[in-house]
Parts: sequence; structure tokens; C-alpha cells
Amino acid sequence: MTEQEEIIAWNKWRSAVQNRIMDDSKIDYAPLGTAFMFSFVADKFGNVSNIKVVCSNPAFMDVARNNVKPAIANLQKQPILRFPRGTQRTSTVVTGIFLIGTEERYSSPSDFSDYERVKY
Repeated sequence: MTEQEEIIAWNKWRSAVQNRIMDDSKIDYAPLGTAFMFSFVADKFGNVSNIKVVCSNPAFMDVARNNVKPAIANLQKQPILRFPRGTQRTSTVVTGIFLIGTEERYSSPSDFSDYERVKY
């Protein structure tokens, strides 16, 4: 039997998660250029752990804690966290950033480069 290989593109999954966190954070106001950065671990069962949030403007750190962190925690067990079909990963670290600007700009899969090579 010959070994076959499949490439699983995680970039679409990462982009969808990033955009969902941006939307669900519902940040009413922060100065232009304020950056909200986050990281967390997602596992294949849809669990979220080790959530970390940071804001580039210390005066708006409460917004990161009260808006961004709950938006991430609320992803727990949601369909959006279903890993791509065929993956062999059991968990992944998700990192992201979004800036407050004059218009909304969502991420696209091309913003990420995460490909998994699976042999079977």
C-alpha cells in the first residue's frame, strides 16, 4: 500500500475565528490606532483555555478584559471551533490582533499561513 498525503489549510479556520472575536467583542469606543491582542488554546473538543488579552493603550485594558476575553470564552463548544476535517492536531494556539480604525477591515485566509501535512 502506498502512503498518501493531504494538506489541510488551517488559514480559513483561523480567519473565521479572528473575525468572530472581532465582531463579538463589540468595542464601542477606543482611540484610533488602539490594538487589541489576544491568544488562547483551542482543542479538538471545542474547549478554550489559557486566554490572554492585551491592549496597546493601558487606559483601555478594561475593555480588553471585559469585551475581548468574554468573546473568546464564549466560543467554547461553538461550531466555529470545529477543527478542519482530517486534522491530526489535538490542540492549537490561536493568536490575533485587531486595530481600531476609521473603517472595519476583516481578516481573510490569505492573512494566515498555517498548513498541516497529514500522511495516511
